[in-house]
Amino acid sequence: MEKYLFPKSFFKKNPLDQMSAAVIADSFCMLSTIDRLNEEIERIIDDGISEERREKIQQDKQVIEALDSGEAVEAYMRKGHDIVVDYLFLKKALTLIDDAAPLVLKRYQTIAQDRFIELAFRLLANADKRYAKQLFANYARIRDPYAKAVACLLFGEHKMEESIPLLLAEYDHFRRDCPEESHAQFPLLALYILAGKA
Repeated sequence: MEKYLFPKSFFKKNPLDQMSAAVIADSFCMLSTIDRLNEEIERIIDDGISEERREKIQQDKQVIEALDSGEAVEAYMRKGHDIVVDYLFLKKALTLIDDAAPLVLKRYQTIAQDRFIELAFRLLANADKRYAKQLFANYARIRDPYAKAVACLLFGEHKMEESIPLLLAEYDHFRRDCPEESHAQFPLLALYILAGKA
């Protein structure tokens, strides 16, 4: 594929916010695959939490261990589980990705639950690119603006150059129609990634 040429001075005129939700999502995506780091974070958190939360974390670990189908993965994502065990969930969910991805992708089009959207992003960013391509093909069916914005970043994570025209259009759309939100930063970060600037 021919290298896409961005509008002249695009990146100079559109600086990236280094503390945006998009940058944080991108960082979490990378950090969630580093077991030793996550185990250390869990250990540090364990020192300062209530017994109630400690028990909840243990319950969540048991639920994760018992996940055995795509349906179970998708259902887990819709419920309130402790974020400290997300890395264990993602690791387990990736072993069931072929069954889980169609259900996650279908739900992604209609859900407006931030937690589900963020877990789906991290899961799909670490899964085979074909799932991101399926989401790209069905992008117009995604109802929630935040889910659309996060999907834009997913396309960047998978280096999908075919998404650049959409990302540019969505960047303009979010800046114009959602100025009070930081949604525009998601397609912008994706564009930075695709241009090799992030």
